[in-house]
Amino acid sequence: MIRLENIYKYYYSESSVTQALRNVNLEFSKGEFVAITGESGSGKTTLLNVISGIDTYDEGEMYVNGQPTFQYDDDDWEAYRRNKIGFVFQNYNLIGHYTVLDNMISALLILGVGEKKAEKKALKYLEKVGLKGFEKSRASKLSSGQKQRLAIARALAKETDIIMADEPTGNLDSETGLQIIKLLAELSKEKLVIMVTHNYEQAQDYVTRKVKIHDGEIVLDVAVNTDKRINYKAEQPSDDKNADAGEKLGNQPKNTQVDLNQKRKEENSIARYFAWKNFSTQKLRGLLFIVFFMVVSTASFLFLGQIYSNIDDSSTKKYDDSVYYNGDKTRISVRKKDGTSFNKSDIEKLNKIKYVKNTDICDKADDINYYCEEGKDYKYSYGAVESDGSSYGALDPDDSSSSYSIRTQSENNWTFAKGIKKAVKQDMNVNFIKKNKFMRSVSCITKSDLVKGSLPKKNNEVVVYSKDSSVVGTTKRFYFTAKNIWGMDGYYYEDMKITGCLKEETEQAYFAESLCNMLSSSADGAKFKIDFMYDTKTDSYQGSYKLIPIYSETRDNLYDSSADMTEDEDTKDRDYDYRNGVPSGEKARASCNTQVTLNNLGTYDETYDEDATAMMGTDRLTITKKDKNGELTGESDKLVLEVTKEVTDYSDRFIEISKHLYYKYFKNESNQAAVYISNYAKTDKVIKSIEKLDKNYEAVSAYRMSLGEYNDEKVSERLVTLGIALGVLVMLIILEIFILRSLMKIKIKDYFVLKFIGMKLNTINKISIMEMFSYCAVTIVFVIVAANIIALCGSRVMIDMLAYYTIPFYLIFIVYNLILCGVTVKAFNKLLVQRMIKN
Repeated sequence: MIRLENIYKYYYSESSVTQALRNVNLEFSKGEFVAITGESGSGKTTLLNVISGIDTYDEGEMYVNGQPTFQYDDDDWEAYRRNKIGFVFQNYNLIGHYTVLDNMISALLILGVGEKKAEKKALKYLEKVGLKGFEKSRASKLSSGQKQRLAIARALAKETDIIMADEPTGNLDSETGLQIIKLLAELSKEKLVIMVTHNYEQAQDYVTRKVKIHDGEIVLDVAVNTDKRINYKAEQPSDDKNADAGEKLGNQPKNTQVDLNQKRKEENSIARYFAWKNFSTQKLRGLLFIVFFMVVSTASFLFLGQIYSNIDDSSTKKYDDSVYYNGDKTRISVRKKDGTSFNKSDIEKLNKIKYVKNTDICDKADDINYYCEEGKDYKYSYGAVESDGSSYGALDPDDSSSSYSIRTQSENNWTFAKGIKKAVKQDMNVNFIKKNKFMRSVSCITKSDLVKGSLPKKNNEVVVYSKDSSVVGTTKRFYFTAKNIWGMDGYYYEDMKITGCLKEETEQAYFAESLCNMLSSSADGAKFKIDFMYDTKTDSYQGSYKLIPIYSETRDNLYDSSADMTEDEDTKDRDYDYRNGVPSGEKARASCNTQVTLNNLGTYDETYDEDATAMMGTDRLTITKKDKNGELTGESDKLVLEVTKEVTDYSDRFIEISKHLYYKYFKNESNQAAVYISNYAKTDKVIKSIEKLDKNYEAVSAYRMSLGEYNDEKVSERLVTLGIALGVLVMLIILEIFILRSLMKIKIKDYFVLKFIGMKLNTINKISIMEMFSYCAVTIVFVIVAANIIALCGSRVMIDMLAYYTIPFYLIFIVYNLILCGVTVKAFNKLLVQRMIKN
């Protein structure tokens, strides 16, 4: 069967060459039980390794069934070991965490035996060596003798003609060792058994041949116990080069592509089996790998998220609130190119866009602050107020300098604005504390958002959230300021009736569209100017003041149709031509806080200050119209109106007119809507969707439109954040290669066992690849799912981060971790190959 002719083997080091075998000439046949003996270091194991194909020879020739092996490559030696040799080792070379049956089946699967057939075969040989009943026992739990019996059963199951045993009794007691010797002797009746032993006396009564080696050279080769030897007819070399299973594989017909694909599938199937078997039999070790990958995946997810979120450098710029006072990053302003207004249909269309939370038809009102909680949003102070907001002294309401009192023209006494007499007596001022609440119109919600009540329809109606729904029907004072529209000192208030209570907890209040449009109308509507204190001598007005027109739902009694003389040309010419105005029957209320500058009677060189009293009486109102783009036109209307003695308590520029007059020049509509999205990161995507939805739409990010120059401190912070994130990602690569490779070294012994029982090195590599990539894939999925669950639970940090995780970014995260895993596994497989070659 096997013949060695003039075999030499050398081991090389940097400084020397060691001769391990020298001029070895041996021939072995089936039916022999050969004992190779010799002192330690004599070359016994080296000879066994050369015969079994574990190690190669340097000179001479070895024949297998008459065929030379000098041209064998790694694949050929692998096939030789797998198909021709059964191994029994001193240390058993079992996979300890596999069961007895799993160890048997593994060896058969490597040979290409089907799983069911392998199990049947395994049970047969386990019974043959006396291990029936131990099938489900872990190999690590067996006694030493049982382990060796299992190793022999595994070798037998391969059904090869040759069994190589390296010190099979070295770790056994004498009684158990003798049992193993007897078992090998029995097997040698049908096979060639070559055993290396240091205890020849134990085996001398059972072997049929003794070979002694000294310093790598055969010094004794004799037959013993000849009566126990079975003579087999010597095999003759076959003329057909392809007929023998042990011939050079290169001489066989080339595999077709179909054959190669089939072999690849079989290898992959085997690799999957062992990868799953490793996890199912070593769950704690598998969990250790999963935990490690979990740490790596989580860290990479978070730090990649930091990089994604910092790609946009908008956070490093200063916000200029002169354009959009409300700095909400999720707000997108939408206009129509033709300048027309938005309607309910537009809102419904915009709300259907992905990532859009809601749409406010009154975008400009969303820059108006409101205050509704006294002591929290605003507070009152008493006394005169300096320009910096500080107060001094308490004023006597009878003092003409009192900021809330006015003197009538007809009587030398003080009157007060209706409903504020008590406040005026205390000389009360309003200080606005928190400017973090901004108006939203009722177009953002529906009736289904209410737990009770109805949506607001009038200017003095509002919807709020309250734990106590009984607030519906009550009245609450709301103050409003609009720095971008009314200036720094402008404010308005209304005693609002709460018509509905929201289901979801929020600080946001929702107002009627009419109120939102009214408070923002001066931003792009007509301009009002009132001329007052007409001087007949100079035929001119002493005072002129630009005002912000408003109307009151509760006090709309400022229009007298019976006094409308616009159609009476004679009356108009007789009584009003000197004022260049048109009688209208309209009245108005000025604010008690009004302070105006007048020219002194008869001169234009001197001026003096006056309060709202100066405006009372018959005045001229000039209304300059604007076009649809908000630009002033040359057109204007002039009419006569009466400023009543009754005053309001808004800031000085507000003038209360009739609803009739207001809607003559202003419409209850908006030409600019605000789209609010789920996250700022979706801004570009939503803007594209809006403009794609309707070619007439044009959209901009309100936040980005308000960004100015860079903030050096924030730029530095961003660069530091990016640097840290990139550094961590690089460190993860280095750490994973070193740490994971170290963890994988725990499995090297198992891979060596698989190699010795015939598994291809390529298949072993695939097992480690499949195992590690499975763990990596599980953790990737887990991290993604966990991050989204955390976001659904309301984590603002995670919500903001996930907003940047678009499909391309998720792919980058997945690819990064898979590449990281692949690099590590490749490094381990390289180490594994080196170890196997070395050993």
